[in-house]
Amino acid sequence: MRIKIEGIGYVNAGVKPSEHHQINPAAWSINEETGLAELVGNPWVYSDALHWDAIRAERAPLLAEADELVKRAEDANPAAADVYRAYRQALRDVPQTYVNPDDVVWPTKPMGV
Repeated sequence: MRIKIEGIGYVNAGVKPSEHHQINPAAWSINEETGLAELVGNPWVYSDALHWDAIRAERAPLLAEADELVKRAEDANPAAADVYRAYRQALRDVPQTYVNPDDVVWPTKPMGV
């Protein structure tokens, strides 16, 4: 993958290891003899923030569905709505519940309440 790094120019960064990695500009320097960019470190670094963004993106449709389940339960069976509210809250709490995004276990959606 060719990318442009400020102060360096275009470099070949290879294949991005995962969607949770970002380019590491410190991995390149300019060789004073040749004037060319050279790789001096790992071109990709893991980004916890990108990983949490991916978790939140995965959670968004689950939350939208949970909101709809709560609304339908409130209309049909108000007592059952609490079960769906608890599920929705567990989805909302995922980023606060887990320190490591790799450890996330999604709450189980209630069935047939």
